[in-house]
Amino acid sequence: MANLERMSKMGYLYHQRVSERGKAKEEPWQLHYCVLHGLTLRFYRDSAMESDPTYVASPPSSLADPTQLQKAGFLDVSKCLLAIDYKSQRVGNAAAATERRNVFTIQCRDRSDYNFQAPSDSAVLIWVAKIQSNS
Repeated sequence: MANLERMSKMGYLYHQRVSERGKAKEEPWQLHYCVLHGLTLRFYRDSAMESDPTYVASPPSSLADPTQLQKAGFLDVSKCLLAIDYKSQRVGNAAAATERRNVFTIQCRDRSDYNFQAPSDSAVLIWVAKIQSNS
């Protein structure tokens, strides 16, 4: 398992990018195994990839642009804003809207917004507390 000392939280979350640098960009929800390492939230397709040495926990220095980082599976959570929706959240346009519970939103420094869905209210609170304590 990768560097447990720096690992704050890990588990499966659905996530969706809803804006990129302040511009609306609603992407489909995807399930990923997420690992919070310090100020970086890392996305993996599944938990087995997290222990694969070819996947690094910290972003390479060559990826400075937040959009490039996200495409590579990294999200910088330093100085981010967090919001929690305890009720069902309607996501999507009127024709294809779905309701999701246990959703929290991260707004990054570049004004990109990401929704995350945890399995329970308590899991939302734990993720948010860990992210806040690191940033």
